[in-house]
Amino acid sequence: MTDEIPRVDHLLFDLAEGEGIQVKESSIPSGGRDGALRGLWRRQVSPYLRLKYDDVNPPPEAFTYAHLESTNATVLRKLPDGSTTGRTFSHAIVGTVRALDDLALPLTRWPDWSSKSDSGIASANHTYDELRIAVVPFVAELRMDATKLPTLPVLLGRVLAAPTALFTVVGMDPADAPAAVMAVRDILTAFDRDYRTWTFSTFETELDVRLDFVFTPNAPGPGARQVIDLATDKVPASHESITTKLLDSYRLSWRHDNESPLTEREMQWIATARAIREDSGAGPTIEDRIRTFAKVRHVPIDLSLVTEQETTEQETTEPSAKHRKDEESTETTETTEATEPGTTESGTTESGTTESETDETTTMASAESTETPADTEDSTSTAETPAPQEKTETTAPPPDTGTTPQSDGKDPIRFSDLMNAFHTARDVDQAIGALIPISNLLVALDVRLKIWRSISLRPDFQALPPELRPQAFDIVVTILFAPPMTGQPLPDGVPIAAWFAKNWGQGYDKRVLELAGVRPDGNSKVLLFVTINIVVSVLVLLFVLIHLVG
Repeated sequence: MTDEIPRVDHLLFDLAEGEGIQVKESSIPSGGRDGALRGLWRRQVSPYLRLKYDDVNPPPEAFTYAHLESTNATVLRKLPDGSTTGRTFSHAIVGTVRALDDLALPLTRWPDWSSKSDSGIASANHTYDELRIAVVPFVAELRMDATKLPTLPVLLGRVLAAPTALFTVVGMDPADAPAAVMAVRDILTAFDRDYRTWTFSTFETELDVRLDFVFTPNAPGPGARQVIDLATDKVPASHESITTKLLDSYRLSWRHDNESPLTEREMQWIATARAIREDSGAGPTIEDRIRTFAKVRHVPIDLSLVTEQETTEQETTEPSAKHRKDEESTETTETTEATEPGTTESGTTESGTTESETDETTTMASAESTETPADTEDSTSTAETPAPQEKTETTAPPPDTGTTPQSDGKDPIRFSDLMNAFHTARDVDQAIGALIPISNLLVALDVRLKIWRSISLRPDFQALPPELRPQAFDIVVTILFAPPMTGQPLPDGVPIAAWFAKNWGQGYDKRVLELAGVRPDGNSKVLLFVTINIVVSVLVLLFVLIHLVG
């Protein structure tokens, strides 16, 4: 089912004499129908290609993440090339919004971007699967770096005060911008994971771009966007207490001096995000949820201190991030394959990153020992304790078999809890949901194999409906084939590929072999493995029939 594989492509743009900025190299062939696809991407990406810096010193690199027409998106790395008009070299990764939404920020730390001196596309990570796994370690880096930013409270406070606004941020080092957006996104999506879009540009001097967060060196004039000047602005007085509360929780998990293994820190943030979501209620708007959380945690928002800047909704022709998110979720996609790269003929996206649909909104962290998180003890004594409140528990907690650090006074999360949630899932949807937080952890080889055995033996996974397979596949291969711990190999891809070939059909097995690093002759091994399994099954069936007849 290769048509279900999310597709990402790479395009290199450079100045061609007398022709302007053109596609210099691409992972898309240049002729025929593919040539039309290259032309489509060039047209859609072109508004974001220029790196203009006028009379200011440009950064060594600048990144832009933009949503394009229909359900398309791009992550761009732009390099200064001595042209103040911005006609510079750029490397664009293009695909669907769902494929790139959770890759955009960690891609700003990815080392395999191409440069002008490269003869072609330097990256070996061309496919979606390879790219997604390659950027996993950079998520934790961004989060830890965010905790060191002295101006992060100002940015977070302003976004909490106007959570659907478009922002222009003045005075932040472009290299720090992705970490700042990562922290703000982590915290705000704990209230509501889908309430807005999170596009950004780390460096702009012309502010007519239609992005959610634009970072610029100089203060702009009056306009439609809310301006945050980090040199002079303070945390809004109305939201000072809640900003401090949320940032303390975030830093508890991600500060650099936290000596806990990354796996434990990831689990700690999962618990914190879950607690925020529980205490924010189910109000119809993000503002309602923030106010509910503030009331439950006894950090009420003092509306008497709200300034005119915080409360005035600026009526412009440019929609807010909330409105644009709604537009993207409802707009029709009746386009041809050429105008909808990475989608099916009906225009719906084939499959995307599963992180954007998780309750934890996190990605995998590294583990520094081969022990599972169930064997770790809470060494942190500074977790917050919320006010007592009534909770409705749907299931009784499993036995205490070890914990990860406790956060916000809520019940700590155990690795055994996560596995128990999978084993006791009532249906396949619940089982897939239970695997999501497990996929956020980097565990030892023996643990991966135990998880795989549990997955492969579930009848509902063996007969998983086709429409659920892309999401489930992304989660499973992330668990199995994320970068291994030091000195440990990846699981053997041949029997895993054989399981997919037998139960889900051709296409998935090939992707497993690629991720496991199996040579092309691995396909014949898979076929042999499947054949042996079928023969054994037939022999067992015959034996049973003979026994019954006899």
